Amino acid sequence: MHDQWLPPPQPVKFVPGFVEGPAFMGYHPGRLLSHKVGVNTYFDGCPAIQQGHDVGYMIPHTAIPKNWMILINSMFSKHKVMMPVTSVLIEGKPMGTYLAAYLGLICASPVSLPTGFVICLRGTVMSYLTLKDIILGLSFIAVDVTLDAIWSVIVKGDQWGKFGSGKPMPAAYKNALETIFNKKLKGANPVLIARNVLSKLADHLVKSWIVSPVVSGAIYQTAQPLVDVPRGALPTVSIGRGSNIKYTFFPGKSSGNTAN
Repeated sequence: MHDQWLPPPQPVKFVPGFVEGPAFMGYHPGRLLSHKVGVNTYFDGCPAIQQGHDVGYMIPHTAIPKNWMILINSMFSKHKVMMPVTSVLIEGKPMGTYLAAYLGLICASPVSLPTGFVICLRGTVMSYLTLKDIILGLSFIAVDVTLDAIWSVIVKGDQWGKFGSGKPMPAAYKNALETIFNKKLKGANPVLIARNVLSKLADHLVKSWIVSPVVSGAIYQTAQPLVDVPRGALPTVSIGRGSNIKYTFFPGKSSGNTAN
């Protein structure tokens, strides 16, 4: 589910019916930015997947009807592996898997959706989820989706049918939202495309790279005694989307596969 941009230049919010992929777990456009894998640990000759691994950017999307926004949505795509196998730590982080073949978290508007699935082409490694693993994986999904919802309503000022912020926003804040997130489309087509790209980039960098990992890391580090998982194996308080580009505040160091 994504926004559309149909001619004449008119934004249409939250349109269902898009298809993304396919993309391999080692999809190259996300390799240095969003992948979360073992550095020295390999399964069947491929880097072992950790929980929170994100296949990454530029996953092909199909839209019906075709529209320019699908190119922009594809540029900033994601598909995260959400289920942890807490009994198997890959360089300090739980092995990542799916519930059977389902519950991958994919990019969508206004919130990410757990509708991604995996097709196993080959492999010899089997993983088994415990009830604790399933509950923890569902909580990872719930936190991500909740943060997306809060961001959509409070920061971007989106209206979900009759549901919204509930209070009139200050004029200066509302005008800033109109400018940054492009509620009113005015200008020639190249200008509109550029503005859509820049607004998507601003949304993505601030929410996906800063707000989400900082807040979700704080939640799980605080809840660590309740989940009974080694502190270093839980999402850390960090900035960045993947393993290679990020900074971790606590616990751990700024290097290594610690960000979620």
